[in-house]
Amino acid sequence: MIHQFSYELQHSSPHHDGSPLRTVVLEDLNNDGQSEVLLYKNEMEEAAIGLFNVELYGAFVWVDVYQKQGSEFKIANPYFQSFYRGRKTLYLHWLDRIEHPERLSADSQLLIKHNKQGFTNQLNQYISLIEGYKK
Repeated sequence: MIHQFSYELQHSSPHHDGSPLRTVVLEDLNNDGQSEVLLYKNEMEEAAIGLFNVELYGAFVWVDVYQKQGSEFKIANPYFQSFYRGRKTLYLHWLDRIEHPERLSADSQLLIKHNKQGFTNQLNQYISLIEGYKK
């Protein structure tokens, strides 16, 4: 069942030049012996193919965690706060890099210069979502 769900997620992913833009990974996040399905997606890149270089791409990846609940898989992000604490740390790091991009490549610095507000807004939105999981 998990493999069928993963297959469906991967094939329903947006594609570019025949390749899926999203990544599906099976991982047991809570060590209960059952894998969760992680869907990695960068919606900013999906909306503007080629926007990001390799250096910046990962900063804007969001991960949805699907868990088997009954006979189907459902998004279960709030149940994996430890995983999302790590994601929050990543997003905070990139907020700092956007404020102080001098250690990044010239290409990344230029991207940030022209998209700083949008990049900052996206990362803050991710952080707000994660903080909302605590409630």
